[in-house]
Amino acid sequence: MVNLFNLTAAAAAASVAILDHTQTFAVDLTNTACTNFTPVEQFRWHSTPAEAWKLTAVGSNFEVNNVRCGTVLSYAGSVSGANPERSQPVGLSGSNTTWNIVAVNSTTFRFLESVSGRALTAWANVPDQDSNSSPLTLEANRAGDDRQLFFFTTPL
Repeated sequence: MVNLFNLTAAAAAASVAILDHTQTFAVDLTNTACTNFTPVEQFRWHSTPAEAWKLTAVGSNFEVNNVRCGTVLSYAGSVSGANPERSQPVGLSGSNTTWNIVAVNSTTFRFLESVSGRALTAWANVPDQDSNSSPLTLEANRAGDDRQLFFFTTPL
């Protein structure tokens, strides 16, 4: 059984893992690479530094940083102000990207990019192609879309 956190506990924790709606895949900085524009995807949860994130309050929103690298959960177009529709999340040093983390219930959350309102969305895993990972993108916020639901738990 996964130990799930509420938002207060997640924000107070030294780090958290962010799990998708299936609680099987985690938001993962690919290969824990500390270079700008490293893709952030969902990878089968295995408690590595690539999956350890720190939430830092910025007003009513949160900056989400990879603990090992310090890079911010962002998207490639954030530098130019491009619309993030269908953008893949990336790790980006010095990014000002913040997330409105909206509670669906006490342990389930939506991550909305604070400027555009686009929702972090976990795509289905296709085992025939890759059983360990699948993409994340920013999509229109849809209240009934379970792919936009995430959980916080202990990363390591």
